[in-house]
Order: sequence, then C-alpha cells, then structure tokens
Amino acid sequence: MHADAFAATQTSDNTTTMELLREVAGLLQTSGLPETQLMPAAASFLGQTVMIQSSNAAFQDAFLVVCGIFLIALVPTWFMWRAPSSGT
Repeated sequence: MHADAFAATQTSDNTTTMELLREVAGLLQTSGLPETQLMPAAASFLGQTVMIQSSNAAFQDAFLVVCGIFLIALVPTWFMWRAPSSGT
C-alpha cells in the first residue's frame, strides 16, 4: 500500500526524482561505472530508497494502531480499577 503510493510519485515530471537520479548517476560515474549502467543503477537505488521509505511508513502506521488499541484497552481497565471490590 505504501510502496504503491510512494512509487506513484516517482515520475519523470517530479523534479526531485530526476535530480536524485542525476546526482546518483554522477556519483556512480565518478566511481567508475560504465556509461550504459548509470541510469539503471540509479533507478535501482531509487527503487530501494522507495521500498525503505514505504517500510518505514508501514511500521509507523502499525505502531500507531497498536498504540490506539492499547489506549482503548485502558478505558475498561480504568473502570475495573475504580469499581468497588465486592466481598473484601
């Protein structure tokens, strides 16, 4: 879900994406990668970056869901704690 949302924003119309590809290709060129492999390697780097960011966003969403469930579970716990004990 997150990977699709992030990947949809990575188009040739996105100036930030194109700048990243140019910068990565430049770094790869200075490291000695052949000209024919610059853009495929830069695109692979972009894909890995998108996957890392989408995994991070999914983890954050899962954490918020667990936090919400915990907070909801506190409500009945508070009522049980406040209830007078019977028989003691």
